[in-house]
Amino acid sequence: MENCRLADLPDLKQENPFVRKTLLSWIRDLVNKYSIDGLRIDTIPEIPVDFWKEFVPASGVFCMGEVYSELASYIKPYLVPLPAILNYPMFY
Repeated sequence: MENCRLADLPDLKQENPFVRKTLLSWIRDLVNKYSIDGLRIDTIPEIPVDFWKEFVPASGVFCMGEVYSELASYIKPYLVPLPAILNYPMFY
C-alpha cells in the first residue's frame, strides 16, 4: 500500500530530501500561522511510515491518522509515529 498512487492524484516523493524538508517546514509554518491545535490526516498508509516519524513532531500538535482497515494487526505499526489512529477494527 505504501508508495502508491491514489486515484491518479499527483504524488510527492517524500524520500527526496528537498521535498521532505519542504513538507516539514510547510506543516510547521501552517500550524503556527493559523494556531492549529490538531490534525486529522487521511491516507496514512500511502506515505512511508518513516515520513510520519518526522512529520508529527514537526507539526508540534496532536495528530490523528486514518488507516482504513478492519485488521488491528495492520494498523498497529502506524501507532508508532502517530499518537492516534481511527479505530476501524472496532467499527467492523
